[in-house]
Amino acid sequence: MNNNPSAYMSVGRGCFKKAFIAALLSRHTTADIETLVRAELGWNCVYCGIGQEDAQIELDHLWPESTGGCLVIGNVVPACPTCNSLRRDTPWQAFMMRSGRLGRPRDKNEGDAEIAFLMQYMEKYDQTAEPTLNSTLTRLELEILASLELMLSAVSDGALAKAGHKKRQAIRFNDPEKMFDELVSVVAKYIK
Repeated sequence: MNNNPSAYMSVGRGCFKKAFIAALLSRHTTADIETLVRAELGWNCVYCGIGQEDAQIELDHLWPESTGGCLVIGNVVPACPTCNSLRRDTPWQAFMMRSGRLGRPRDKNEGDAEIAFLMQYMEKYDQTAEPTLNSTLTRLELEILASLELMLSAVSDGALAKAGHKKRQAIRFNDPEKMFDELVSVVAKYIK
């Protein structure tokens, strides 16, 4: 068991931040996305070709959420859970060429054709440029995210200092109500 409190703080803070970013990005989601993707690409895994009768097909982000990729037409494709999980942060083009589920290496011409097909799909919906959080989120959403980041750092540093972490200093809040009010205002901006 790890007795280092910073190990737990960073994981929790990172998970919370990731969930918050996903919530912000969800505000930019295309309505009825699954139906649109089915109509555009069918409902077989784009990486290995397996169909919905053999696996529960789900949507995979070509540009991941971690870089600002949204659940929008042109950025999501049907994928089986195995390929979606195996791909992780591998660029989709590289994964397309070596998808392990095929049972054989993909021929270069076949892989290039599949990549060209998906590039046309992305171009059709103006999704070829890699997004960033700055290019995807609104100014207000970026301000909310920055405020949240500051508060998470303050809480994390304070908890680590209280747990005896020598390199951290607790932030002394002369007015704890002010900190709470600030947190409420950040949440209120998001809800509006």
